[in-house]
Amino acid sequence: MSGTVCSKQVSNGSSSTAMKADHVTFYQANKPLIQLTAFIGCGVVCGFTFEKARVIDPAVIQDQMEFSRFVMLKIFLSAMATGLVSFSVLSVIPATKQKFAMARESFVAPLRNKGVLSSAVGGALLGIGMTLSGTCPAMVFGQMGGGVPNAVYTLLGGFTGVMVYGLIEPYIRSVIKPTKQAKHNWLDQYMSTSFATLALPMAAALASVITAIEYARPWTTEVITTTTSSILTTTSWSPIVSGILDNPITLVQLANSHFVYS
Repeated sequence: MSGTVCSKQVSNGSSSTAMKADHVTFYQANKPLIQLTAFIGCGVVCGFTFEKARVIDPAVIQDQMEFSRFVMLKIFLSAMATGLVSFSVLSVIPATKQKFAMARESFVAPLRNKGVLSSAVGGALLGIGMTLSGTCPAMVFGQMGGGVPNAVYTLLGGFTGVMVYGLIEPYIRSVIKPTKQAKHNWLDQYMSTSFATLALPMAAALASVITAIEYARPWTTEVITTTTSSILTTTSWSPIVSGILDNPITLVQLANSHFVYS
């Protein structure tokens, strides 16, 4: 009897290993197509929710930079809070815990040679560009899909900036490269605690900030709203709802990393 049980366990283990190997082989054979499909899906969801939140309107972005309208802040903070909760769950589930750690390590790897100075200069340039153009690197594609005038010129300007930076990047790196790398890449590592222990209170704090901003400045007073019989054809959605719906983008990207690290 025990021999039969052992044989079944070995057989099940072999089947599981074979299935995982087939899973990895399938991904490797179709890697470009799977990644392209995932990225296109993320782009569609992101562009649709941005359009419904009306954050693709240049005036909305420029008003946010002047702190006279808070649509953009609401959508970004909502996405951050939802993402913190989702990542907290993924960081503790045994099946995804290691994958999550590898995915965020791959995210920070290109940033190891960046310091406070590069972050400050880069952030200042981005803010100036957003204020002048009424867009940002992620939003410009949504603006093109939404038919925003002159969005194509903004995109061409972005490509030009990338090419110029590529030419002068070696010099810039030598000037602003930090003298020593940070000992810890993550706050939870520095504090010797878990990701969820810090992320969940942060999500709650962000939710409180969003609630306070929405109470003081309701989104219906900041964008034009036209209600129709279908939610899909309604002119605008709450930026908080749009920010929450943007969260699947990060989950799909992490799921794509699952194949890479399997």
